Amino acid sequence: IFLAALFSSGVYLFYRYRDSVPHTRLITFGILWFFITLSTESSIIPISNLICEYRMYLPSAGVFILLVTGIFMFVQRYESRHKTIGTAAVCILVVIAVLLTGTTYARNTVWNSELSLWSDVIKKSPGKARGYNNVGMCYYESKDRAKAIPYFQKAIEIDPLDYKALNNLGLSYMGEGRPDKAIESLSRAVKIKPSNGMYHINLGIAFLQKRDTNKGIMEINIGKALRREQRK
Repeated sequence: IFLAALFSSGVYLFYRYRDSVPHTRLITFGILWFFITLSTESSIIPISNLICEYRMYLPSAGVFILLVTGIFMFVQRYESRHKTIGTAAVCILVVIAVLLTGTTYARNTVWNSELSLWSDVIKKSPGKARGYNNVGMCYYESKDRAKAIPYFQKAIEIDPLDYKALNNLGLSYMGEGRPDKAIESLSRAVKIKPSNGMYHINLGIAFLQKRDTNKGIMEINIGKALRREQRK
C-alpha cells in the first residue's frame, strides 16, 4: 500500500506541478528510478529470502535524489523567513553522510570474506539452511572438515530436503574417512535429487571407500550416464 501510494504521488506531482515547480521533475525522477530499477530484481511474487540488500543498490540512488531534492526545496521555500535553516539543512546532510559512512564501513567488514558474510547471515537469519550450508562450505574448502560437518548438519536439521547440504556432508565424511556416514548422507541426496549425476558419482566413491566395489561402480556408471545425457 505504501509503495503504491509513493508511486501514485510521484505521478501526481509530475503532472500537477511540472510547470510551476521545476524541482518536481527531479522528485518524480527519483521515485520512478526507484521503482523501475527495483522491478528488474523484485516483483509481487514472494521469494524465499525476505531481505536482499544488493537489490537496493541501484534503487537507492532514486531515494537519495528524492531526499536531497526535498531538502533543497524546503530550504529554498523557508530560508527567507528563517536565516539559519540553510545551515541546519547542511548539518543534517553532514550527519546523514557520517552515519552512512559508518554503516558502509561496518558492512565492508562483513563482506571481507565469504566466511564473514555467511556468518553474518546466520546471525541475522538463524532459521535459514542456506547460511549454515555456505559457512560449512567455507570450512570444507579450507580443508577444515571437522568444523564444516556441524554446519551441514544444522542446515539439514532446518531443511531435511536440502540435497546440497546432504551432498556436502557426505563429502566431508568421506574426507574424514567415515564412508558409512558418507553413504547415509549421499544416499539421501540421491533420493531427493536422482537426476544429479555428480551425486551418484560421489555416492559411488563412498561405496568404493567402503570397499563395496559393485555398488560403487554401479553408482559411478549411473552418474556418468546422467551427465552425458544432460550434456546433449
